[in-house]
Amino acid sequence: MRFIDKYKGNRLMDGVLKGVKPAAVGLIAAAALMIASGVLVRDGRGMSSFFSDPLGTISPLMLSIFGATAVANIRFKVNPILLTVIAGIVGAIFA
Repeated sequence: MRFIDKYKGNRLMDGVLKGVKPAAVGLIAAAALMIASGVLVRDGRGMSSFFSDPLGTISPLMLSIFGATAVANIRFKVNPILLTVIAGIVGAIFA
């Protein structure tokens, strides 16, 4: 807390943090897209084929696992670790 209190209201620190926040969001979004392209895309086609054949590129099984996991996490507040384990088991069995 002392660090935060010491630099609270400092113009230089506020400017640095205003620049770091969008950069952090961009890095997280890039990582999410890289992971999604490796998981949701069928047969190693790559994301470049997504624009020419979107329905043929995305794996319906992986997309349904993603959707069910998102609903369980957001709507029913299921533990994310449990969701990860269940999604991994379902993916290993059916993929």
